[in-house]
Amino acid sequence: MIKKLGQSLRLFTPLLPALYITLLLLRIVEVAGFQTLAQGDTLASIFRYGLLYDSLFYLQVLALSFFLFLLVRLIQPAWHYQALYFIGSFWVLMEVFLVLYFLTAHLPLGADMFGYSLKDGVQIIADSVDFNIWLPFKILLPLVLFYFVLKQFKALQWKPLYVGLILLTGLVVRGISLSTYKDPIEFENEYSFYAAHNKGEFFVDHISNYLFEKPVAATQSYDIDPAYPFLRTENTPDVLSAFFNTDSTEKPNLVFIQVEGLGRGFSGPNAYLGSFTPFLDELASKSLYFTNFISAQGRTFATLPSILGSLPFAETGYSDLGNLPPFHSLINVLDQNGYQSNYYGGFEMEFDNQGNFMEAAGVDKIIGAKDFSPSLKMGSPIGYADGDLFTKVLSTIKRSKSPQLRYLQTISMHNPFTVPNQERYNQLVEQRMEKLQFSAEKMEETRRYKNVFSSMMYSDEALHQFMEGYKKLPGYENTIFIITGDHRLPEIPLSTKIDRFHVPLIIFSPMLKRTLQVNSISSHLDITPSLLAFLKHSYHIKTPAAITWVGTGLDIAPAFRNIHKYPLKQGKTVLHNYVEGLYFLDEGKLFQIRPDFDLVPSNDDTQLKKTTALLNAYKAKNNSFIKSQRLMPDSLIKLSK
Repeated sequence: MIKKLGQSLRLFTPLLPALYITLLLLRIVEVAGFQTLAQGDTLASIFRYGLLYDSLFYLQVLALSFFLFLLVRLIQPAWHYQALYFIGSFWVLMEVFLVLYFLTAHLPLGADMFGYSLKDGVQIIADSVDFNIWLPFKILLPLVLFYFVLKQFKALQWKPLYVGLILLTGLVVRGISLSTYKDPIEFENEYSFYAAHNKGEFFVDHISNYLFEKPVAATQSYDIDPAYPFLRTENTPDVLSAFFNTDSTEKPNLVFIQVEGLGRGFSGPNAYLGSFTPFLDELASKSLYFTNFISAQGRTFATLPSILGSLPFAETGYSDLGNLPPFHSLINVLDQNGYQSNYYGGFEMEFDNQGNFMEAAGVDKIIGAKDFSPSLKMGSPIGYADGDLFTKVLSTIKRSKSPQLRYLQTISMHNPFTVPNQERYNQLVEQRMEKLQFSAEKMEETRRYKNVFSSMMYSDEALHQFMEGYKKLPGYENTIFIITGDHRLPEIPLSTKIDRFHVPLIIFSPMLKRTLQVNSISSHLDITPSLLAFLKHSYHIKTPAAITWVGTGLDIAPAFRNIHKYPLKQGKTVLHNYVEGLYFLDEGKLFQIRPDFDLVPSNDDTQLKKTTALLNAYKAKNNSFIKSQRLMPDSLIKLSK
């Protein structure tokens, strides 16, 4: 047996140099494809640390590869060379695919895919990989290269002791997690950290964490009933009435505009990429404008539940629960107060179960992709262009005696960022850079993402035209517009972990008595609680006495502060972020949030323990809800008189 093991170790030798050389060449190609607007880490620095990440991952996969190699030799000893090629090809193909995904999405692929259906998962990958005539060559060439290198070492045989020590080293590396040798905060920005990280290791680690994470035990943290851990007494203060003219007894119309990918990094004052939303900037100056607002999620999956229901995340988003447990939403509460509601989106409503959620939330009518004219071309593979969506909305609005709630969800600022008459908007990007007085270097950096920035200019102009059209409609003078992003698009590299969540909130209305730039922190989870508190105070609508809001209402303080505490869910299967005060928790590491929304590492161990405990307390409630599937008693959905 020992002799056979020694022989297997010798025959395994060719894979060791062949796989490493191929990974090295892949790293060189990957670094050559990096583009970043964030200043700081050089390509040389990323390459240097990337080699170390690659080496650590390489050592870890060798042990598993040898185990698979032994299995093949037990079945058919003569296949040892073929086994080396197919095992090595698997790792090479995985790395190639993950690198291609990263170079397009600018985020590494992790366990998020477990949270999507097969159809939705394929769609996300299709959106995140640049499919063109060169793609087959990008996939096949590394395999050919690996085969060529392996062939050069075909006769190589090292002493079993040497090969065994290398395999043992790989097991030790895996066991003590040496792959985390360099803290992400030591990089200048999040993108540089992800760029340096081995994409295969990131993928495997995050899948392992998702599959084997131990759930946080339930606690006795509840307000009303332990069977409903999120249920509590409603006590949201009304902070909005002071800003509105509410002399009329007629209830206001509400129009939500959820702008795909809209982030503060490229919209509004002091946007570090420069603002490419001139209309929204102008509108913000006439509004209640929240500069330090945050989304509750890093992808679209939880946006509707967060904005309209301030709901817990469940496991992979509230919308994924199937038969959704009864819940209060802004829609079903206002429905009981005489409102009519419509939901508009130029895409398939099945994605992220958004249509099902809106039906469960009580919306009266859904207008999706199937309701657009067959003669109208889709703006991109994702859906209809924002301008077409807004035209559809304006064409359906008629005078009504009932107050209206309308929810619009755009899609144009989404990969692949194709918009009508794109060349015109490319020119608008150039003009915008001139107006913003960009340096030659910053102009060149921005042009690398011209299609992304041109989609911003397009969506902003479409919003302008929509608002101009809405002015002519009945009920405009009595309408409140709520505009925000679902999350910050990642295709332009993120500067920090919290940059993904940093979005604007604009509350505009002809009813406003005064405007305000709000610099305090609030989130999507605070919108519905505050709107209902406002409508209850100023228009005497009925609202629930007991609620399950995760948020506690908007803070309208002009100064930079945060009175809130809540979790942020980066992806469907990832819940390791928490905001409490001016602290941000990410994967067990604590950061302080600066007034410019940058992050700086914090060494406050007491605060780290406190914030971690708050996240764990939320997880415990969430796990209890996942297990019981009970959010509130059915009897509470109908409001008491």
